[in-house]
Amino acid sequence: MTTDMVTEFDLLPFLRAHECFRRDFARLRDLLSSGEEIDEARQRALVEHWRGLAAVLQHHHENEDRAIFPRVAAVFPSADASLRQMEAEHTRLDVLLTRAADVLTRVRGPEDRRAAAGFANELDEVVGTHLDVEEREVVPLLPGCYTRDEWADMERRTTRELEEAGLFPFLLPWIAEGMDPALVELALNGFGEGARAAYHGAWLAEYERRRAVLWAAPVGEAR
Repeated sequence: MTTDMVTEFDLLPFLRAHECFRRDFARLRDLLSSGEEIDEARQRALVEHWRGLAAVLQHHHENEDRAIFPRVAAVFPSADASLRQMEAEHTRLDVLLTRAADVLTRVRGPEDRRAAAGFANELDEVVGTHLDVEEREVVPLLPGCYTRDEWADMERRTTRELEEAGLFPFLLPWIAEGMDPALVELALNGFGEGARAAYHGAWLAEYERRRAVLWAAPVGEAR
């Protein structure tokens, strides 16, 4: 067992999730604020994508609340105010995610579309501001809180939880979108050979199909 402390390199998967949250909430805002048509197929794709996105975000901040923030608070008591702010924002996000499950199922009529656009703008602002503050005030403290082995153990636990929740079919291609193919293959090492085979055999194709419908992006090209 190593006593080396966690490094910026070790934090890359954690921060990659932040990048993907920012990407998708911005795309959601832009889509619903645009004049682009949302037909039945696009509505279905939106609902399907939202289910995965919301579930991954929910798990991400639940893990922070139960595991990461208490550790940071114990090692750095001076961070208490920032951590309380993060936890309060998680509570606000819980409320917004619950509302979104209803709002985003009705975006085709003019009034519903306007309401959904305003809601998407609020979500994008709340998520973006939250991640900015977290990366500025909490993430720099993590190398002083975890050894590399402790961080790796937590990542294995969260990976197992995401698999048990049935989120791999969404999570893996969502994280991989826009990444260099060689880095994707390297990242897949952490999910097992069964997940790698399913990713290449079905999950990626399904994600790309839905992405092409939802964001009107050619398969294999980021919007």
